[in-house]
Amino acid sequence: MFILAILLFAGEWIETTQEDFRDGWYTRDLYSSHRGDGAVEFTGRFDFNNDGYIDIAGDSWIMWGSETGFSTSNIRYYGGGGGCDGADLDTDGYTEYINTDIGDDIRIYWGALTGPNADDLTSINTT
Repeated sequence: MFILAILLFAGEWIETTQEDFRDGWYTRDLYSSHRGDGAVEFTGRFDFNNDGYIDIAGDSWIMWGSETGFSTSNIRYYGGGGGCDGADLDTDGYTEYINTDIGDDIRIYWGALTGPNADDLTSINTT
């Protein structure tokens, strides 16, 4: 709380609208979206296939990063809906794709050398 107060009084956090964020401070996981008047949001970015490029996880897909950036032709689709994340749950060095918005289920697509395997999943019912 004390640190937040110092930042606010020091004028470090004054951006409140999308327009304000044109000069905004961003990190690799922070961006300004077009929701409302410009919301500060975080995105999960992982190197799911360990090729040295950041991949972006979406509602039911992963867009693979490459030397030339991102392309809509370079996407792997998974079942499910929104709410996704990534983590190396089994500590094998490969990032799992976790989809948390599938009715009452959470799906874990287990990581592998070429990225999470759409056919190797664990479904956990949350009810």
